Amino acid sequence: MKTLKSKLTKKVYSVILAIAVIFSGLYIPQNVKTIKAASATVESAIAWAIAIANDNSHGYSMTNRWGPDYDCSSFVISAFRNAGVNVGSATYTGNMRAQFTQHGFQWIPWSQIGGTGNLQRGDILLNEAQHTEIYLGNNQNVGAHSAKGHPETGDQTGNEISVSGYYNHPWNGVLRYVASDTPACNCSTDYAGDYYVSTNSLPLTMRSGHGTNYGVVTSIPKGSTVHVSRADGSWAHVEWNGHSGYCSMQYLTRVSQKSYNLHVWVSDTKMGEVPDSYEVGNRYYICYELMDESTGRRASETSNISYNAKETVRNSKGLVFEYTYQNSDNNWISFVCDSEDTYTGTVTISGDIDVSCSVSLDAKAVTKPQIKTWLWENDDDNEITTSYVGEKVNVSYLIRDKYSEKNLNEVTNKWTQGDGYTVTVKVYDPDGTQISSKSFKNVDHTQMSFTPSKSGDYTVKTEVSGNMTGSVSKQLTVKKKTISIPKPTVKPTPEPTETPTPEPTETPTPVPTETQTPEPTETPTPTPVETPTPTPVETPTPKPVETPTPEPTETPTPAPTKTPTPAPVETPTPAPVKTPTPVPTGTPIPVSTVKPTVAPTAKPTTSPELPPMETPNEITNTDWKESAKSALSTLKSYILGDDEDEFTDEIRVGKVSLKYIKTLKGRKVLIGLNKKADVDGYQIEYSTNRKFKNSKIIQMKKTTATVKKLKKNKKYYVRVRGYKQNDGEKVYGKWSKVKKITLRR
Repeated sequence: MKTLKSKLTKKVYSVILAIAVIFSGLYIPQNVKTIKAASATVESAIAWAIAIANDNSHGYSMTNRWGPDYDCSSFVISAFRNAGVNVGSATYTGNMRAQFTQHGFQWIPWSQIGGTGNLQRGDILLNEAQHTEIYLGNNQNVGAHSAKGHPETGDQTGNEISVSGYYNHPWNGVLRYVASDTPACNCSTDYAGDYYVSTNSLPLTMRSGHGTNYGVVTSIPKGSTVHVSRADGSWAHVEWNGHSGYCSMQYLTRVSQKSYNLHVWVSDTKMGEVPDSYEVGNRYYICYELMDESTGRRASETSNISYNAKETVRNSKGLVFEYTYQNSDNNWISFVCDSEDTYTGTVTISGDIDVSCSVSLDAKAVTKPQIKTWLWENDDDNEITTSYVGEKVNVSYLIRDKYSEKNLNEVTNKWTQGDGYTVTVKVYDPDGTQISSKSFKNVDHTQMSFTPSKSGDYTVKTEVSGNMTGSVSKQLTVKKKTISIPKPTVKPTPEPTETPTPEPTETPTPVPTETQTPEPTETPTPTPVETPTPTPVETPTPKPVETPTPEPTETPTPAPTKTPTPAPVETPTPAPVKTPTPVPTGTPIPVSTVKPTVAPTAKPTTSPELPPMETPNEITNTDWKESAKSALSTLKSYILGDDEDEFTDEIRVGKVSLKYIKTLKGRKVLIGLNKKADVDGYQIEYSTNRKFKNSKIIQMKKTTATVKKLKKNKKYYVRVRGYKQNDGEKVYGKWSKVKKITLRR
């Protein structure tokens, strides 16, 4: 509606001005001054200017300023050129005064004008440093003002190029056309087109009118291409290199077929240079130029053609932006790379020229790779610096982006393009010899393992090459295992097990000795009681003969049977030497001597009933067997432990650890476990509560699982354990360390 109102307003002004010109002799209200008609040339320039102002396909532009859009100076210059006025090489406000005054214009300083009362219709109001417009009379101007915040082609507001009320910019002065009008020519547009200068050698002269009697505007080199807007067959209206004038058609040859080249490129500034790289979040420009191949100049400088230039930008998701320019041989559109993707800009020219060209760019996220490596055995969360010979050691590495703290390949594919990158893990033994090496292509996180065969300091080096380079080293101290094996001979005594027979042989022989003086402190036995009995010979003799005899017989040692019997019969003297028993048998004198030595506290008459041969240290055949069994039991208990069932019935389940947790699209999470050979399956537990209240359980036998239908922007806690089957029941191991992850996709 705003544009429509603007158009209506402009048309109303045009009608009023036309009526004022045509009916200048009629009565005019007091608040409107009579507008005196200017010369035909000036009126022609004014008519063109008002027509452009009323056509909203023309807007303000300082880049594409020679049509269809204009800025203030190109608008005024074009108005007089289209009226057939030669304005020389004027191109901007700074050189308009010098050029216009050479081609029929008079410069009047503003100090001489004094005010609007002395202005004439068609005067060019000029501020040489900033702005220019054409005065229409009745306190009105026409001119190109500004883009009003719209860089697009065309007048988006109706006020970019318009008729407006007079205002003082301020102006430095006025350019007034004072030359006499050139007689109207009968030139035809049938001659319009592109021509090249075909003189023999000299340049072609451009003049200010039809004929050699007009002044020289400039000289055009041989072979140059010019544009002819109209001609009469002898002289042509020519435009070349910013100059307008007239040339003899005798030295102009029409270009039969034009060839155009469309150049398209990407820049990080308007019509700027091509950048080295493209980053997510930055603004870029798809720029183009339509060039005349025959002259190497822009199409609008050498050709009078009509066309549309449509620019589009697309990525993998579809259209990003598009815009169409009219008759613009150089321009741009801009866009912002909002994600890692390939963006393609295309410019399509259609109309008098049909040509298309595309250019692509790959936008990459700004990343800074970091590498970390660590050694571990059973749990990759527990880094180790020492190990033992023969123990398996795992080596893991991770390459992540410093800014997002995510795995590098999840953030960008920049580093995997082309040759990508390669990670090589090398292991050196204490002698500096490489014992293991493995390479991974474009993998940002994985592991390998090795088994040290000798003690000492090992070096693990992780090297990155290709699109990025770097290295990191780790030291591992390897020791020999020291196994402590308990000596089974410390507690048990193997003698009874190996030779139980010799002991009984030696023991029953000195039975009489034990009852007398050999070691009175160890055996304060009732031996002294037995000796003072009235019948020592009769009482002790039959018992030692009867009692110990069967034992020597079974244990093949007959000597004791003979020794105790004759000792008391033959002589009392040698008996004390061999055995102390015969002393009481021979005489009562030794008895009185023995009493205080053997047991001074024991009264002889106190316990005469005790059997003299039954002593606490006496061991029968049955006792030896029981003793051997007890020794074996003690040995077994020492080797196996006090609780034998602890080693025979318990099922041990290896501890399982979480390898990784990754978020997937669609509210999913991928969980990976470190495989354990001594488990039959795995159990994963996850919950939004760190104490695992209202948790969910997953039973599986694989080492990966995908958890679905999770809640966005929720933090989940995850842990895992292994289990083994035992008689149809599952025996679970210990829970792993808890890992947490926040779902944001």
